[in-house]
Amino acid sequence: MESNCEYDVKVELYDESGSTFGEITQSVTTWNDSPPVAKTVKLSEIYSGGSLMIASLKGSESGWIKIVNDTEIKISGDSRCPEAVLVSDCEYLILEGFKITSAMRHGINVTGSVKNIIIKDADISGFGRVGVYNEEKNQYLKDGDYIDHDSGIYVCDAEKVTIDNCYIHDC
Repeated sequence: MESNCEYDVKVELYDESGSTFGEITQSVTTWNDSPPVAKTVKLSEIYSGGSLMIASLKGSESGWIKIVNDTEIKISGDSRCPEAVLVSDCEYLILEGFKITSAMRHGINVTGSVKNIIIKDADISGFGRVGVYNEEKNQYLKDGDYIDHDSGIYVCDAEKVTIDNCYIHDC
């Protein structure tokens, strides 16, 4: 499928015997994976070390905001924050070329009323907690807590998030 193109989609419903009992055809347009950019922000201008919080950045459908890693900066999360990069309350935002080398729990955490986000060409490694196996509970624990949902890119409470050409490895 091409981006930003219209397609006709037909859905047919069948019962257990194979007989059709319903169908619908509708035109849909795929999302534009290269939307118009109104403002480009260089990562070198907003990042000085530790965890990076990106909050309340709001572009529009006709003009997205792009944050680009202009100098191959490697983001290493702060040990007091669960993520290396937090994206919260943002709309129409592109993160491009992010390189994350360590994070306590998540490389990038996308949460909190986020809409229309593209994360592309990221290299994320060194995220997640290291636990100790507890035979009694048959689970890995860190400081007595279960280890669960640690992610290279964690998405919660968000709409229309595209993750494109990202290398997520070595948790």
